[in-house]
Amino acid sequence: MNVALLLILIVLMICIGGSRGVISIMALLGNVIVFFISVYLMKYCNLYVIAFFDIVFMCLLTLIYQNGVNIKTISSLIAVISVSLLLMVLSSVMGRLGNMGGYNEFELYEDTLMNLSVNIKLNLPDVSICMLVLGVVGALIDIAVAVTSSIHEVRMNNEKQEESEFIKTSLRLGKSIFGSTINTLWFACIGESLLMFLLFRKYNYSFVTLINSKAFFDMAATILLSASGCALVVPAAICSYVYVSRYMKKNAE
Repeated sequence: MNVALLLILIVLMICIGGSRGVISIMALLGNVIVFFISVYLMKYCNLYVIAFFDIVFMCLLTLIYQNGVNIKTISSLIAVISVSLLLMVLSSVMGRLGNMGGYNEFELYEDTLMNLSVNIKLNLPDVSICMLVLGVVGALIDIAVAVTSSIHEVRMNNEKQEESEFIKTSLRLGKSIFGSTINTLWFACIGESLLMFLLFRKYNYSFVTLINSKAFFDMAATILLSASGCALVVPAAICSYVYVSRYMKKNAE
């Protein structure tokens, strides 16, 4: 069934997207290859170094390979990588204070764990933190591209606008995009965590037990980190666009 769904996805991407659809498929395949290589290297290299290079390669494939080298993709690339580094620091502090890592209350009782070895010789808190940041990168790329594309159109249609006014307009656009993205992240996380709430409700766990559970902490950390990253990437994308446009204009002269 999974193979059939994959084939349907590929056909739809090619039929609707044309050549861009083919490029998107190749970029997606490249991201999958990068991910598996990074998982293999985790046993031999520092996890944070692997995660950083993973983010860089994913951004290059998703932004530069798919959309080419231009002011929008360069600005988005700078914004995503800088915010990802900051999130890596924030998530590391948050993860260590919250003792993130390992299996939560529900995973401990799953039958699949009976056949899995827990002696993987990796620092599970570091693994959880790195995977949390990698999971946010997709949302950061989406909002960064949306912001830079929108403000680029504003700039192209009103080149004589003062830079201060342009920044104010860009911030208004960024706020609109940021608001819809936050709602999307919220509904995605709630949808994935619905079973957790149903199980806690079925077994009559108290509210205090719920908010102190590892499962709830993992979900809350994902939402908060994703929202923080999306909030930070809006001004980062605007600043990157302004400085990259200045640099290109200066070189053109």
